Amino acid sequence: MGRLTIGSDPEFGFINEAGDQVYATKFINNPVEYGVGLDHHTHIAEVRSRPSGCPLRHVQAIKYLLNRDIKIPSNIKVVAGTFCGQDPLGGHIHFGFPEKYGNSSFCSEATTALDSLLGVPVLCLEDSAEASQRRTDKFHAVNGNEGVNGPYGFWGDFRETDHGFEWRTLPSWLVSESFAKQILCTAYVVVHDFMVNHKIHINFSDSYSKFNNGDKLLATTSLKKIFETIRSMELYPIYAIQIASLFGLLKAFGGNKTWNCKENIIPKWNRR
Repeated sequence: MGRLTIGSDPEFGFINEAGDQVYATKFINNPVEYGVGLDHHTHIAEVRSRPSGCPLRHVQAIKYLLNRDIKIPSNIKVVAGTFCGQDPLGGHIHFGFPEKYGNSSFCSEATTALDSLLGVPVLCLEDSAEASQRRTDKFHAVNGNEGVNGPYGFWGDFRETDHGFEWRTLPSWLVSESFAKQILCTAYVVVHDFMVNHKIHINFSDSYSKFNNGDKLLATTSLKKIFETIRSMELYPIYAIQIASLFGLLKAFGGNKTWNCKENIIPKWNRR
C-alpha cells in the first residue's frame, strides 16, 4: 500500500496578563519552514515539524520545536484553541501517501471521513458561538495580503499538496501535549483506514450546516457510534490509549463545557 505520513502546522497566539492579544511579530519574525515562525500572518504564529510515519513521533518533534523556538517573558501566555483575540486558529494536519492515491476525489473523500469521525466529535470542546464564527465569518487579511480570508475550518476544508493533502477543519489542538497526541493518532488511524478500505463509514455531509454553525448536539449524540467505528479500524490497537482517552475526554465534556482558549499551553507541554 505504501507508507502514510503525517505532518502539521498548528497555529497559536500570545496574550498578556490582562488577556489581550499580543501580536506574534513582537516575539517572532522569521517565516516558518520547519520550526516556529510566521506564515503570511503577523498576528499569530505556527509550529511546523517534519512529517513522520508515526503520529507520536511527530508530537515529540512539535514539543522539541516549541521548547527550542519560543522565548517569551513570563507575563506572556501562549494560547491555542479556536481564537486568539479576533484571529481564528487552525490545527491543520498534512497527510502524505503514494502517488496513486493523490487525486482530488481521494483527498475530498478522506476529508469527509476526517470531518465526520474527528471534526464532529471535537465540537464537544468548542464554544458553539466561536465555532460558528470561525466557520461562517470572513476575516480580514493581514500582513499585506489583500481582501479577506475565510471562512476558516468549515466542513470539507482541505487543500491538495504535492505530497497529499492538508486537512484544515480543526481548530488548534496545541492546547496540550496529551491532546495533540489524541488528535493526531485518531486522524492517522482514520486516514489509514480510508486508504485501505476506500470507505466512509459514517458521513455527516448532509448535516454540514449544523457542523458549520457549531451544533454540539450533532457531536454528543454521535460519540458512541463514532468511537465504535474507529475501534474497528486496523491501526486502532496501536493507538488505543490515545484514542480512548480522547473520546473519554469528549464524553466528560458532554457538550456542557468548553476548552479555555486563554489558558497558557506551555506548562501542558511539560516544557523545561
